Amino acid sequence: MINSSVRKLQISALLIFIGINLRFLSENVFNALIFFNILQIGNSGNKYDIHTPGVPDVYGDAAVVVVFAAAYLLHKSASENIISHIMDYLYERRRQRFKTIRYLKNCIVWSKKNFFLVITGFGLYMVSKYPLSIGLEIIFIEDITILSFILNVFRGITLLYSSLIFCSVYCKYLFISKSVTLMMYTFFVIRNLFDTNVYWLITSYDLHVGAPLLDFFSPIIIVYSVIYTIVNGGIQSRIFHSLKNDKHEFARMKKDTSLNVEDLSLIPR
Repeated sequence: MINSSVRKLQISALLIFIGINLRFLSENVFNALIFFNILQIGNSGNKYDIHTPGVPDVYGDAAVVVVFAAAYLLHKSASENIISHIMDYLYERRRQRFKTIRYLKNCIVWSKKNFFLVITGFGLYMVSKYPLSIGLEIIFIEDITILSFILNVFRGITLLYSSLIFCSVYCKYLFISKSVTLMMYTFFVIRNLFDTNVYWLITSYDLHVGAPLLDFFSPIIIVYSVIYTIVNGGIQSRIFHSLKNDKHEFARMKKDTSLNVEDLSLIPR
């Protein structure tokens, strides 16, 4: 039962990683394809626009929501199973108790922390993309007012923070080096500056076209994810280690290692 729960946590982690890549696809890749008329409908009078979400964006974001929902359900189920069955497991393996609980705690905390971090980033992304983008397009259209400027800056900031959060979790999943991590952060910061014309401080030049050009590099992120997953036999196996692989290490623990029932509080609910 414990191994089964850890397996659920592994699948949950994999789904979160898939959701992150789907987000890169729906936001960055679709943005470039729409801008260069590669992803468009036949009616020229009703084309998709990069300033407001279209049908491809809605479908892509809906897929992300479904994936994250499945990841949450698996994480919740695994956590509850671990809590309900940990006592039996500990009584069967008294010498393994402390390290087992520590391991389970790390699995749950790591998964839970990154899940809610991703959800925060996705929430900021949805707010900037739907209420703010559509609202600004409908209410102000081409009128530039102080309120529209403030809302546009707020939209740009939320979108930037969302991108940086996704970038942060992405790098944690792939254990990317600091230099590559810095390159990814720099990419998303520059891309956001182009997308917002440096937060609408530059009006003489249309820097917005720079964002779709940079978005053509976004598939590299997704391709790297696929290659990494294939080479390493699955992202979830890199994050967690099966409890079976730790049996020999558990056996080396001292016989007098003891743990009280109160130490079950190590396992977060």
